Order: sequence, then structure tokens, then C-alpha cells
Amino acid sequence: MKKIVILVCLLLFTSFVNVFAEGLDVYSQYLDNIPSIGSHGLLPSENNNPGKHKIYDVNFDGVIDVSDIVSVINIIAKANSSDEGDVNCDGKIDISDIVAIINCISMSYNDSILNENHFAFLGKNLGSCKELVGDTYLVLCFVSTPEHPWTESKKKEVNQVSRSSIGYMKTEAQKYGVELNMKFGGLDFEVPYEFTKDRKWYNYILEHYYHTSTIVDVYNSYKKSLNSVNTPMIFLFNSYDRSFTYSCKKNFPNWNEEFCVIFCDTKMHDNYLTHEVMHLFGAIDLYDYNNEGIKSLALKYFPESDMLRVSHYIDELTAYLIGWKKELTTKSIVFLNQIDGLR
Repeated sequence: MKKIVILVCLLLFTSFVNVFAEGLDVYSQYLDNIPSIGSHGLLPSENNNPGKHKIYDVNFDGVIDVSDIVSVINIIAKANSSDEGDVNCDGKIDISDIVAIINCISMSYNDSILNENHFAFLGKNLGSCKELVGDTYLVLCFVSTPEHPWTESKKKEVNQVSRSSIGYMKTEAQKYGVELNMKFGGLDFEVPYEFTKDRKWYNYILEHYYHTSTIVDVYNSYKKSLNSVNTPMIFLFNSYDRSFTYSCKKNFPNWNEEFCVIFCDTKMHDNYLTHEVMHLFGAIDLYDYNNEGIKSLALKYFPESDMLRVSHYIDELTAYLIGWKKELTTKSIVFLNQIDGLR
């Protein structure tokens, strides 16, 4: 019996040594190809603090260093499927997790590594809808056209979905420690035009109902009368098309038109309203019809995100873009670096 125990121990030890050696070999090869990181070697920089990069602090000792690499090697050797070891969020624990930690240590992932003109940041904290916090009043605009008028029963259905959407946004905000006092109200508009991209319907509403040529004047008026920080306008059509949002962007400094358009001909899901409202406040789509690379990476890092699929979950990157988080998480930074240039 003792011989069997000794044999098993030797086999386990041999397996551990092999995995450890393989990990160190990858580690050594990788160090040969990374830029110099100064006299501190592999010690975390002050930017690489554990609060911001907890995903890589595998052994929870408050720093990210070689000991975390050793911890992952231990996890691999023990065939442990612990979530703590899957630092690159690919669903398995292997050598790639060691490389991910080496990346984090060597590059000291901080905001300065990101391209300051990254497309993800182009709409952050701009225009009338800067951050989705505090008193927010959603102005639901039911636009009846000659061929697609609204009925009371259909509006009632949309109002019910809107309540559900608001409830879920409040719940998600609370998870990030954010107070979101969100309400909504409905307005009826009749226009002599069908929906078109030339926005005749939109100009008609501004001129005929508000006597202005810019929606900014409308927002400013509503903010005063409704005593709200945010008063985004959502135009609802009882017809079928692809919903979209116009929001302010840094690369279009003269653009100040901000609003959502949602089409409700088919059954409306509460995700639709949430998704477009997130866009108004700076969130980006985690997919791109012209580039599958963005979606495939998002499925890896943020598979349940509302900005990727129909869900009830606001991911940490979206939370940062809309003002619910003050700092990007390591996972968000890694994702942003990987999609930079794909759109």
C-alpha cells in the first residue's frame, strides 16, 4: 500500500514539475519579447493596483507578481477548475492564463496604454446625456404617421415594457452603487410623413410642436420643467425597421442632435429601450455587422451584455462608458485593446 501511495505521489509531483517547467519556459520566452519595464522588473507599478486588476491577483495577496503565475501553475497541476485561475476568461485554465498575467505585469495595464482616440470613447460624457445617474425622465414620443398610427392598446403595451426596462436599469445601477431615479412619460405626435432617413418627420415635430430647429432647446426646457438632470427623448414608431440612436461624438464636434428611434411593429422587448438609452449615454455596441471579430471577442469577455444580446445585464465596460464606474477594469482594457482598429 505504501508503495502505491509513493508511486502516486511521484506521478503527481512529476506532472506538477512538467507543467511548472512548461509555464516557466513560456514565461521566459515571453520576457524575451516584451519591452523594458524599468528597474522594478516584474513588481507591479503604482498604476497596477490590486483594486483595479483583481482578476489577475490569483492568490489574493494584494499584488500582481510572479507568485500569481506560480499560483496558476499550481491550479493547472491540480486540474482545478477554480474560477480564480481563468484570468483571461476563455473558459479553461491553461498556459494562456500564465501569459495573460505576464501581459498584465509587463505592460502595467493602465488607461494610458489605450488609444486616446479609441472609438469606444467617442461618445462618453458628451452632450445633454452625459451620465446615466440621478434624476432621469424618459420622454416617450409616440409618433403617428398616416399609414402607421398608434392605438391606445399598443401604447399601453409599450408603457408596460418601458416600466419593466426602467426597473431593470435601476436594479443594474444599484449593483454598481449608483442611484438612478428614473421615470417616464408619454407624448403623442401626429406627422404628415412616414418615417424616412431625411428626417422630415423629425423636423416637423421640432417646428410644429416645439417651435425650434434643435432638440437641445427641447432638452433644456424639459430639464427645467421636469426638474431632471437627464430628459432623453425616445421617438416610437408603430412600424417595422431597425431601431437606432443619434448621440454626440467627439469626431463630430458640430453634431448636437441626440435621440433614440425605436420601431414597435413587432412585440417590443424591454431590452430594446434599455439598449438604445445606453447608446444615448455613450455605450457602444459589442457587435459589428461589418466585423465579426468584435462580436467574437465580446462573446468571450462580456457574453451576457445587454449591448451584445437580448438580456438584463449591464457589463462593466458599458457601466464605465455611461458613468456607473469611474475606472476601467482590466478585462475591459484588454478587450478594448484587442478591438482597437476593428471598427
